[in-house]
Amino acid sequence: MVVASDYPIDKLETFFDRVQVYYNEKNLLAFQNMLKEKRKAALSNKKNYLHILLFSDYIHYLDPNYPIQKSDLENAVDYLDKIEVWNYFNVSLFGQVAHLLKTLLSIIKKFFW
Repeated sequence: MVVASDYPIDKLETFFDRVQVYYNEKNLLAFQNMLKEKRKAALSNKKNYLHILLFSDYIHYLDPNYPIQKSDLENAVDYLDKIEVWNYFNVSLFGQVAHLLKTLLSIIKKFFW
């Protein structure tokens, strides 16, 4: 694996600033809208699977009845597995969703180990 620094950090920081505001405001509707937008975008760009997982996690935190879909976890894992050169975007979002991937791994281990 290689980590590259070609992703514009200011763009990602702006994104995380906006997410922090929505989180602090407990703005469920904003996260739902962002999730809907990223689901559409994922059809043409697989990196959006990390966003989907991130927004699903925030929605689940704000509404514990909202289930995080196994397919979202699997799509994110598949995307991450295919990355050859990690940039700041990949590392940053991976850090935000890593606890969910650990949960998926523990579920898989129950059935196969």
